Amino acid sequence: MGTIEKQKAFRDCLLYYLDYKPLGYEHLQWLYFEDWCDIVNKTKQISKDVLALKLNDHLLNWFAQQWEVYVERDIERYYGKALREGIFDREDVELMIHLQAEEINHIYPKTLLQAISKNVNDR
Repeated sequence: MGTIEKQKAFRDCLLYYLDYKPLGYEHLQWLYFEDWCDIVNKTKQISKDVLALKLNDHLLNWFAQQWEVYVERDIERYYGKALREGIFDREDVELMIHLQAEEINHIYPKTLLQAISKNVNDR
């Protein structure tokens, strides 16, 4: 239970710096997810319509898990203390998120993408 509260507390720290409400933060995450879908579809050629990826709940959940690990946890690990002390500003946090989100662009859930591809191509 402490881990979830700690994670939630750090997410609140990011929300504070970004001046976002939780829904705004989810929208930011969604924008990065859409970009990731465009990249993966271009690279792996899963579907003629990238919407098949963007509307897949399983893929969105997978991305959200990666976001938590590669964006939130890594930012907390490297900059958490300084963020809590107020050393950075909004632009700094936006840059941190952008750089950490780039890490996800090189990760693909192979089995899930194969299932989506098969499902789309069977139609």
